[in-house]
Amino acid sequence: MQVNEYIQDIKKTFLADLTYNSSLNHYFFALQSSFGKCVRPKLLFYSAHTYKKPDTSSLINVGTALELLHLSSLVHDDIMDHADTRRGEPSIPAVLGYEKAVGAGDVLLGKAFFHISSVSIVPTSLFALVLIDIWEGQLEECLAISNLSLTKEAYQSIIQKKTASLIRFSCVAGGHLSNAPDEGILALGHFGERVGLAFQIVDDLLDYEGDEKTFGKCIGTDVKEGKVTLPLIYALEEDASIGTLFLNNEFTRLLAAMKKTTAFDRCRKTVEELTLDACGALLTLPDTPFRAELIARAHSLLSRKK
Repeated sequence: MQVNEYIQDIKKTFLADLTYNSSLNHYFFALQSSFGKCVRPKLLFYSAHTYKKPDTSSLINVGTALELLHLSSLVHDDIMDHADTRRGEPSIPAVLGYEKAVGAGDVLLGKAFFHISSVSIVPTSLFALVLIDIWEGQLEECLAISNLSLTKEAYQSIIQKKTASLIRFSCVAGGHLSNAPDEGILALGHFGERVGLAFQIVDDLLDYEGDEKTFGKCIGTDVKEGKVTLPLIYALEEDASIGTLFLNNEFTRLLAAMKKTTAFDRCRKTVEELTLDACGALLTLPDTPFRAELIARAHSLLSRKK
């Protein structure tokens, strides 16, 4: 099975999960267009081929579970953030209303657990721990709103839980599907966690200096919502007065002031270090085209624009 064929099978399963009840089709219509870039299922696919060829049905079920859980987390995140848009489009809460969006997110989560529970080789407990991580990360982020004293370590805890935990699971689950030895599972887990951290830092960078058309959403959203991310943390270390511009949501002046610091360059260096660390962990895996693809995808984060 080729990766594009696999993604199409996941999309079919994903859409079937949202059209199983004809009386609710209108309710889930907004979710049907939310099928994303499948970053996590693709990492699962390549990880699942690092040792032995995986069972196709199991691969599709786990890949579908990843997309469903990811979408569920985005829906609940938009509810907590009172976000009206996502990637330039109306958010699910804006389309359905907040009460119905809660129900939609819960259904997605239930469907995700249904798919993951059908694959005995992947521990369901690991999937549950990811859900706990995502929820804790969302709460930690809410508690850190407009907190200019947020440390780099506290920020990393938030993004490790909200973003990196699911990417890590994608790679670990792939290892299980490939019957990888314990050291292979550990290597894939380390790779996934580091890639996940780098992925989120790039996203936070793009919120300051990205191109809106390419990025797919308005830049400065994090500032508007009071989210303290790594670029701001680094900038505050060099110029504490930047905090006032952030709290007053003066994005144009804030961006100009931050560009006078080394914050953005330091973030890019952090991403590079995380990516190199991630790829180094894979050197213990068999030298195959699938390992090479994982490494290539990690490096592509360095130049990601959306």
